Amino acid sequence: MRGQPPSPIALRSGVKQGCPLSGILFNIAIDQVLRSVQEHKGYRAILAFADDLVLLEETADELQEMIQLTSDELSLLCLQLNPVKCATNHLAGTATPIEAAPTQLNLNGIAIRTLADGEYYSYFGKQVGFYLQKTFGSVNEALLLLQKIATSNLAPWQKIDSLKAFFFSSLSFAMRTAQIDKTTCVQRGLCCQERA
Repeated sequence: MRGQPPSPIALRSGVKQGCPLSGILFNIAIDQVLRSVQEHKGYRAILAFADDLVLLEETADELQEMIQLTSDELSLLCLQLNPVKCATNHLAGTATPIEAAPTQLNLNGIAIRTLADGEYYSYFGKQVGFYLQKTFGSVNEALLLLQKIATSNLAPWQKIDSLKAFFFSSLSFAMRTAQIDKTTCVQRGLCCQERA
């Protein structure tokens, strides 16, 4: 009905999305999974940020066991891993990795994507893989943004604010995550100064 508030939705399980309590409850629940996977390891075996997990192991067999353990522990909490959103990166070599090995790992009988040389998985905006080629996409996108801001109808103080908020932060992120190196940025930056 117009002008009338919608009828309330019954909450039968979990907590409302966006509720400050939801993150706390999730962290309390996932802590047992992290402890079980990390237990008796003399090195960092699992990295976690919210609901994103990275499992680290010495051999493919040990990693397969860890994947299964993680899946089993999560199922006790009525949570599950999504094999479509997973990828493996097995590096071959003795002391120094020399290539990505084509090792097939599975999650509950479903094959997990295996990264080959030059392929990557995007993890929080960072390309993770082996033998990644540098692209200048980030620099070129930042320079295009700079040009749009410089030629916009914004007031000078608005242009400065926009440069701080969008241009410098995009270059900073790309450099911090090794998507571009300092030399490339400086070389492209000189071109940028000529345009201004």
